[in-house]
Amino acid sequence: KELQEKVQVKDDALKQEKNKLNETIKKGKEYIHDLKAKTEETILSISQEKNAIQNELHQVAAEKDEMQENARRTLALLKQQLASAEARGSSLEQENDELEGRCKSLTDQKE
Repeated sequence: KELQEKVQVKDDALKQEKNKLNETIKKGKEYIHDLKAKTEETILSISQEKNAIQNELHQVAAEKDEMQENARRTLALLKQQLASAEARGSSLEQENDELEGRCKSLTDQKE
């Protein structure tokens, strides 16, 4: 009977230890599950942030291309206006020379 009691005590102690281990395993599994969920959340958040940054980069690149195209067009227009102004200036100089010549001619005739 004494042996039976010792066996029963040891059996109870083993059952208690087993229950503690099962509880630890259960908590460990819950922790791992929570950690996986948080990791997936973090990965999703990082992925969304990465996509937002990539979209912003594409937008900035498109704006840069548009600005470069506008600058190219403006430069071409300014070059055209400069050439036109130079031609007009040359024409006015020639007209001025002709008028000065006519004035000198009229002055000479008057004298």
